[in-house]
Amino acid sequence: MFKNSINAYRIYRRLTDEEKEILQDRKVSGKYTIREWNKKLSHIALMDSYADKARQGLVLVMVSMAFPLFILIILMINGVVFAFFLAFLLVLLFGTALWLHLKFKKLDVGNQLRFFVIPSLKLLSSKVRKSHKVELDINLGIPTDEQYQSSQEVDDRPANKRYQKITTTFFRLSWLTAKVPLADGALLIWENEDIVRERRGVKYHKNKRKTKYKNKHLLKAKLVLPKAKYQLAEDVSEGVSIEETEKFYMISLKGKQLSKYHPNLHGDYFKSMSPKYFTSLLISAYKQVEPIQPLAS
Repeated sequence: MFKNSINAYRIYRRLTDEEKEILQDRKVSGKYTIREWNKKLSHIALMDSYADKARQGLVLVMVSMAFPLFILIILMINGVVFAFFLAFLLVLLFGTALWLHLKFKKLDVGNQLRFFVIPSLKLLSSKVRKSHKVELDINLGIPTDEQYQSSQEVDDRPANKRYQKITTTFFRLSWLTAKVPLADGALLIWENEDIVRERRGVKYHKNKRKTKYKNKHLLKAKLVLPKAKYQLAEDVSEGVSIEETEKFYMISLKGKQLSKYHPNLHGDYFKSMSPKYFTSLLISAYKQVEPIQPLAS
């Protein structure tokens, strides 16, 4: 019942002071090799995975206790002795589950860490020299945290007549900027931003509430390539912006993916931009140029 909670808490106890500080601040930035970044972030990502599973399980545990506890209270009123002992055990179990849930909620970080940042660094590792340092500025905040709320609209007369009221809230979180020196002399610069639409509707039928999400996962990327090694391809794709300086080509790209899930629940891998989609944009950028062939001797 508490397997995921035990695993999450065990990993948390083993975190370094620096890793615990990252969890507390939900932010980390610096210049490190990919190996160093992986070491710095992997334990936090693993703990977050177990903690997300644990929180959902703990909620089910607490909800499932409501009816048995109600029955035990009735038995206690009627003087059934063993009911006092069982009620004590249930209250103790409920209190433990509540404490763990609040603890893991306090330590929760955005799922983009394990769904995008770490996988993307892994995909880029073959294109970056082991000694080269990657500059990252990561915000591990929860996308639907109130501090990232950008606007809110309340409709007391929605067009959908099944609803009494619909409240639409928008959140905006810029959660990653990166500068990556590639092994071929190029520089990759990109930033990720999520825009979340949370729509809460109150139905006329028993005031039933329903919440839906729509997420936009945005990416802006720039690939800076040295003219000493690359030349423009004959066919340049539409929608790709290319600027030139004396020594470099600068290829700018934009990407967007959509999803319709709560952005911070466990069990769904479409809560941030796909790392494979990100690398497909990088491949597309490289298609705009051709390597300069060395002159035959």
